[in-house]
Amino acid sequence: MLKKDIYERICKNVSRETFEKILCYEKLLNKWNGKINLISRKMSEEEILKNHIAQSIELSKLIPGNMNILDVGSGAGFPGMILAILGFTVCLSEINIKKASFLNFVKSELEVNVTVENCCVSKLRGKNFNCIVSRSVTNVKNLLELTKEAAANDVTYMVYAPKDTNFREIKNNYAIYMLTIGNDYVNNRSIAMLKSINAH
Repeated sequence: MLKKDIYERICKNVSRETFEKILCYEKLLNKWNGKINLISRKMSEEEILKNHIAQSIELSKLIPGNMNILDVGSGAGFPGMILAILGFTVCLSEINIKKASFLNFVKSELEVNVTVENCCVSKLRGKNFNCIVSRSVTNVKNLLELTKEAAANDVTYMVYAPKDTNFREIKNNYAIYMLTIGNDYVNNRSIAMLKSINAH
């Protein structure tokens, strides 16, 4: 499928202004990636679109619009920057100063209403995020520990995780739902949705 066709499919329900911002974001990503290695340089433009941009847009369909979202380890801005461009309330947490600089540049250049925090996520205490997303997590238990002071009591986690991820250590405290996003224009990705059993 051609890049133009993919964009027509994934952006058919967004405004022209939003579509233009997504296109500009992709151009900035490609420009900066040559300098600071935001994502794999081996990826083609179509792979970037299907693996990053389109996946982020598909993820947005699973998140209610009134959520206060934290993107942990945002890196190049996926999925958080795309969610912010789509109109969600988002905070991007990125500990790498060069990547955080890129995120702030995108925020300024595209006039995106988003917060960028260049710090460890454990520093974001009392923010009451009720949706926490991460595509870079390697250990779900560690993610929950790092974000516990930033999370609202009724928080929902949306974690990019392989289907064989071991949730044994958290299953007594969280209801776990495995979801899959993907189709002919979005590469398949498994998402673990975690909801606290103890929320009140």
